[in-house]
Amino acid sequence: MIVIFVCKLDINKEDILFDKMSLLSLEEKERIDRFRFKEDRFLSFLGKAILKCFSKEYTNYSDGEIVVLEDYDFINKDRMRDIPLTTNEFGKPFVKDDNLYFNISHSGEYAVCAIGDEEMGVDIQKKKEIKYEFARRYYHDKDLEHIDRSEDSLTEIIRVWAIKESYVKLKGKGMAYGMNKFYCDFENGLIMENEKRVANYIKVMENEEYVCFLSRY
Repeated sequence: MIVIFVCKLDINKEDILFDKMSLLSLEEKERIDRFRFKEDRFLSFLGKAILKCFSKEYTNYSDGEIVVLEDYDFINKDRMRDIPLTTNEFGKPFVKDDNLYFNISHSGEYAVCAIGDEEMGVDIQKKKEIKYEFARRYYHDKDLEHIDRSEDSLTEIIRVWAIKESYVKLKGKGMAYGMNKFYCDFENGLIMENEKRVANYIKVMENEEYVCFLSRY
């Protein structure tokens, strides 16, 4: 079971966010403060807050449900659970000694956190121009064939990148896994490697500025 939570940053409510950030531990605050820009610090906090507040309550939702959090009322002292985390050798965080899995991504104005009882990877990307040479370097030949057939190749490059990022985050290895080792079956929502299905993916959200995908086994 996996539930995906989406929260949009409202910079006009930064006083509220600053106040709620006081609920973090000193170590957590120090990690967030490493981000250079204020918006990134807020987004990192929102991702952590979602995990802390819904780590138990996610079971109240349905598998695959996408929950849009309209405000920050969900963040309060009673719900902010202390969750001991560690990381694997590639830096992917996971929960110690608990049948709880999560993955967090943020970009621009959005923080996304997937929570469940199975592994997942989620990635949100702000739509921007990426040169075709970038895709040629990192994408599988079948991904490139799909992009060449699409009506809006620049946007499709971003979509494919978000899918690929979600999958390598699912694997827990990041880009070190090799982005051109696998490709997307766009008709069936599958990740393929050596002509075999290795994962499924779904679109979490897409608007004029952002696109987000989740991969799961």
